[in-house]
Amino acid sequence: MTIAAFISRARNRLDRLVIPRTSLVRTVGSGVQIDPSTRIDGGKFVRIDAKANIGGQCWILVPGFETRQDTNEPVILIGSGTSIGGYCTISAVNHVHIQSNVLFGPRVWVTDHNHVYSDISQPILAQGWTTGGAVDIEDGCWIGTGAVIIGNKGLRIGRGSVVGANAVVTSDIPPHCVVGGNPARLLKRYDPDTATWQHVNEQ
Repeated sequence: MTIAAFISRARNRLDRLVIPRTSLVRTVGSGVQIDPSTRIDGGKFVRIDAKANIGGQCWILVPGFETRQDTNEPVILIGSGTSIGGYCTISAVNHVHIQSNVLFGPRVWVTDHNHVYSDISQPILAQGWTTGGAVDIEDGCWIGTGAVIIGNKGLRIGRGSVVGANAVVTSDIPPHCVVGGNPARLLKRYDPDTATWQHVNEQ
């Protein structure tokens, strides 16, 4: 390791120890807990409401935040009482809104965009990202360990739904449903008449 790399790593570790993560976010409600190991890039475009909890080694990112025009509208919004497990990534260039009392397992990935790869003469890393769609996760959902949610064309996960572990979600999920697989498909739906979760027959 070079001296410059060593200094950079030491600086990052010191920053995480000294600077509370909540001070890096523009709007933070009361009782918010953010683990010191979490990385936040573009916090002036982030809002985290009261009593939300962000676990360790997460990454909250607004790509291009350095040159983005400042507005009062959050690009990433994490609602009150929501709990984000460790090692999760939330990345948005346009709109990722996670409503209240949502539960994330560890290693969940949520994004509203993709990398651009149209120019084969250039590394994908150098081509930037798409303009972004939208991800809306409504109140009371449970997003299982390792799930991937890609809303570059826009998607909504309805209230009280469950996304199974390692599922890949690229389209809307109705309220009070269970989905799983890659791509995610409907497995169960809540029946209010019987107050039970019913398996959905495969077609």
